[in-house]
This record gives sequence, C-alpha cells and structure tokens, in this order.
Amino acid sequence: MSKVSKTTTLMIAAAATATVAVSAPASAQETINLTAISGYPPPATWIGSLVDAYMPAVDAALAKNGNFKINWNKGISGQIVKPRGELEGVETGIGDLGVIVTAFHADKVPLYDVSFKTPFTSNDIALI
Repeated sequence: MSKVSKTTTLMIAAAATATVAVSAPASAQETINLTAISGYPPPATWIGSLVDAYMPAVDAALAKNGNFKINWNKGISGQIVKPRGELEGVETGIGDLGVIVTAFHADKVPLYDVSFKTPFTSNDIALI
C-alpha cells in the first residue's frame, strides 16, 4: 500500500467510527436525586398530595421522554426537619423540595400571606 492509500484508509476508518458513535442512540437515562422535606406526616393533606399525586405525576411525565428519572428521598414526618422548619431546610440546602406552609412564614414570604389576611377572598376566581 502506498502512503496516500494508508492515509485515505485511516481517514475512512476514522470517519466510519465517528459516524457510528454519533448515530448510536443515546440510551443513557440521567438520574436526579431529590430530597423532599417536611415536618408533617402523610395524613396531612399537603403531604399526602405530594406523595400520592405530585411525585407519581412527575415520574410519569419524565417516563414519557425517558431522558430523566428522579430518585426521591422522602424526608417527611420530621425525619429531616421539624414542622415549620421546611423553609430553613430548603434555604440551607438540606432539602431540594420543601412543602412549606406559607402562613407560618409571613415574615419571610409576605406576598403568600395576603390571602390569609385579606377579607372577602374566595377560591372561585369568578367571584374575585
């Protein structure tokens, strides 16, 4: 083989290898670790909704695409933070997702406290 043909052969082999590598389907699924924290147990409506509705809905939505999966660490029932300690737990990085009852933190999230203090509010948006 001449020098030109060896170079040409190597270039064709490299191009073929690169084409196979690029065209191979990406089947790797990225797993995201999330810690959900709350001091309240699942019988509390907001925690029951998190565990029974929110987490499965997120898992189902991610399963449709298949690129991501969440590894849930359920730090509820006071395992990681005490009741009313969720906001500080998220602020300090102990948890990634906190179920925060905003009425207990009016000094830190005042906008969320408006509905607790405003008279004549309603859940029916047509009445407001």
